[in-house]
Amino acid sequence: MATAHFAARWRFGLIIALGLTAFSLAAVSLASSRETADEPSQAERPLDDRSVLMRRKLDHAQRILGGLAERKFGPVARSARSLQEISEVAAFYNLPTEDYRRFSNEFRRLTKTLAERAEAEDLDGALLANVQLTMNCVECHKYVRIQTKPLDPPR
Repeated sequence: MATAHFAARWRFGLIIALGLTAFSLAAVSLASSRETADEPSQAERPLDDRSVLMRRKLDHAQRILGGLAERKFGPVARSARSLQEISEVAAFYNLPTEDYRRFSNEFRRLTKTLAERAEAEDLDGALLANVQLTMNCVECHKYVRIQTKPLDPPR
């Protein structure tokens, strides 16, 4: 009886995690598409290679979330493997810091785990890997913004 209760709580926690992942992806997507009066629209901005790669990563992240929600493990595994490949291609853009290397290595480890769990049709394991992957992405983006923020001019 206690095991059934624990399993139900575990599944409920994973459902909450999936919801939070969906919310996070929606927030990232909204934030990236939001325009301000000072910034040119997406159509007016030239896309550099990094922008293209990051857009592809976001597209795969959305496919993963959709696949998990619909229990379609094939698309999840394929998108996770694609994220691994994009990460290798994007290595050219890496910041030369130990922290960034740690984020990149963790990204690759988590995409591998996600693909493996999806291939094993382990929904709970794939969900957990995806939540951890999303958290890694958000933390890395915070880090990169701090590292690349221009210094305020002296007064």
